[in-house]
Amino acid sequence: LVDKLTGDFTNMLLDDYTFIATTNDNPERFVLKLYEYDSVEETGDNNNYVYLNNNELIINNVTSNTFIQIFDIMGRELMRVDSCAENVARISTDNFETGIYIVRMIDNGNVNAQKIVIHK
Repeated sequence: LVDKLTGDFTNMLLDDYTFIATTNDNPERFVLKLYEYDSVEETGDNNNYVYLNNNELIINNVTSNTFIQIFDIMGRELMRVDSCAENVARISTDNFETGIYIVRMIDNGNVNAQKIVIHK
């Protein structure tokens, strides 16, 4: 279980996880990862670096050398962010329609891409 709000990774086969929910919570707060029993490791989730929170794309692990692109499902570039002064980039989704988007992050020659679904 990955809690996107706190960044906690919990192996539900080994540990319990509790939280307090409110009516304002993001319904996409949690990600349940399914692994084969033998391959479960107690490590952080470094593959998922983008999530939605209150009409914002939150992009983690950003450095001053990071280049971020957002594409629609047809491959058209919608947005480009050349760098960010903080470790986290926040991009408003107010102008985005409901749909599937690809967020690509390039940092020091490493390229990561993640699909994100936006519901309005």
